[in-house]
Amino acid sequence: MVANEEILHSGIFDFPVFPLWENALREGSGGNGRQVLLCLTDKKEPATGAFLEKVMAAVGIDLSGDAFSVHVPAGYQINFSSLDHEMGFETALFFGLRPGEAGLQLQVQKYQPVSFLGKTFLFSDSLERIQQQPELKRPLWEGLKAVFK
Repeated sequence: MVANEEILHSGIFDFPVFPLWENALREGSGGNGRQVLLCLTDKKEPATGAFLEKVMAAVGIDLSGDAFSVHVPAGYQINFSSLDHEMGFETALFFGLRPGEAGLQLQVQKYQPVSFLGKTFLFSDSLERIQQQPELKRPLWEGLKAVFK
């Protein structure tokens, strides 16, 4: 049997291999009362957290009780299916992650909700980028309104 390290560097794969972040359940937070997953690439900073809380409150989501939030470290990916199996989500919002980085094979446009297998997904830029570029707030708001109508 060939060691994993040898396989990764042998040229067998014709696509990049990224480390999977498996601490999401332990390091995530929130009650998930409304079965909402929030995945963020932003660092845990007070200004970003306050912005997220304000945006989600505007669509009726309380971060501590209604959602489960996960901060994904730079350079890592997650497995949405595994998280969903453990927690049971109806809605998943990804801030700064692309579908492939969440283990999803979906073709999406940022800020446009997508329904797939009974779940609703929304992908957007990172919260930090949205704060730095105010013109991105409107598309985020429109996408969130469509998700939580």
